[in-house]
This record gives sequence, structure tokens and C-alpha cells, in this order.
Amino acid sequence: MGCNANRTVTVPPTISAKTYDSLSDCAKFCLNGCRDATGKAEPNCKPLKEPEGWERYKGLAAELGCYTPLCLCAPGAFNLTYGTLWKTSVRFCNILPSTQNLDSPEYDRLQGTLATYCKDNEYTPDAYSFLVEGKESEYKFELVPNRMY
Repeated sequence: MGCNANRTVTVPPTISAKTYDSLSDCAKFCLNGCRDATGKAEPNCKPLKEPEGWERYKGLAAELGCYTPLCLCAPGAFNLTYGTLWKTSVRFCNILPSTQNLDSPEYDRLQGTLATYCKDNEYTPDAYSFLVEGKESEYKFELVPNRMY
């Protein structure tokens, strides 16, 4: 058997927006597994926590099996993307979401970068929610329309 030199390898997209550079190294790990837009490793990028199997994590798009912004951002898909990023941010970085009683600026920047990425790719999320615990009406996180991230 010979080598197929014409073989195309598709890699998941990197999630980036104008706010990406303001993220912590761990938040960058949550979004892209420390890959830059060319697929190279970002310097100093790493998770804060290293649970078993952490080295196999390749970023949000890879985790969801997505290869296009449509897969990550389309209506219906965005809640799954948002929820997966929330779980990842807790698992690897201990970044908790902002609540009424406690602001989490790093979490807001992380989710804002995802929302801006989707908007930049013409999929503007009107709102997103993820049930954390308890009754849905008590624990619902929503995108604030027209908020600058």
C-alpha cells in the first residue's frame, strides 16, 4: 500500500474573537485546547486542573465533533455548545459562572468570546440557558442582548 499524498485532513475550527487575547491561558484551553488558528500550540496555555484524561482534550469544537461554525452556533446547537463550555470551564479551570450575587469576569469573557465568535459567523444567539441545579426558573443564565463582550 502506498501513501495517499492527496488525503485531506479536516480539523475542528479554533474559536476566536476580538476578546480572545484577554482570556486566561486556562480559558483558552477550554475553547481550543491551546491551539492557535494555525493548529500550533499556544505558549503558556494549559489547564489549571489536570483531571484524568485532560491531555486528550482538544478544544470545544473537537469535544462536540464540530467542524463548522454552524455545528457550534446554529439555533438549537448553541445551548449544547454553551453547556459544554460551562462544564469544561469548571472541570479544567474552576471558572464558575456569574450569578446574581457573585460576578465572574473571566467566565463572562469566556462565554462572551464564544457568543462573539458565533455572531462573527452570522449566528447571533438571542439567548442561551443551561440548567445548573434546582428549578429552571431559579438558575437560568441568559445572554444579555446588545452587551459588549
